[in-house]
Amino acid sequence: MAGVVMTSAIVFLTVFQCPTFAYHLQRLSLIIFISVNNNSCKIQLYELRFGPTGEVMGELIQDFQLEQAIGLNVNRTAFLMTEEIGRRFAAHHYPLSAQDFGILFRLFKQGAMTQVEIATLLMRDKTTITRRIDGLVKKGLVERTPDADDRRYFRIELTGEGNKALEVMIPLVRDFQQEVLMDIPDAEKAITIKTLKHISDKLIKIR
Repeated sequence: MAGVVMTSAIVFLTVFQCPTFAYHLQRLSLIIFISVNNNSCKIQLYELRFGPTGEVMGELIQDFQLEQAIGLNVNRTAFLMTEEIGRRFAAHHYPLSAQDFGILFRLFKQGAMTQVEIATLLMRDKTTITRRIDGLVKKGLVERTPDADDRRYFRIELTGEGNKALEVMIPLVRDFQQEVLMDIPDAEKAITIKTLKHISDKLIKIR
């Protein structure tokens, strides 16, 4: 056992101290570091990474905390909020999703749009938006009308029933937001929004 541990430790140290191994290490992803202390054995996994000048770096995999990942927390919060607002819509006789509300609200704010424009604005794929709009058409909340400039396209616009629905839904969304955020200081909310916008802008640039 001592020989194996000694060999592993030497290999580990050699790898991280000798840059000539960099080319060959590109085919590896993990290094196992085994240490023995007072008759106990400790095994640690390191992920290989390469710095900007090609130097080999190690990152202890066990140190990664998924619970601290921004993406995980944003997705979890978004799921919980959209699920709850959907229940509140249904309780007021509008069985619609948060995504349906997003479409209706954009049409209310910006007027008639094509499905492509809606998909681009909401950053959703065209198939998903088409399916959501089909549902809203069946509920009588929006309608498709031929585009006056290009008859190959349709423009989506709110109906009278769609405007009535928003008169109920907008206050529900506003009150829900206030309820969820009421005990968070304005300064913290502003920082959170600024940070998320910064991350969003950066992700848009690298798409």
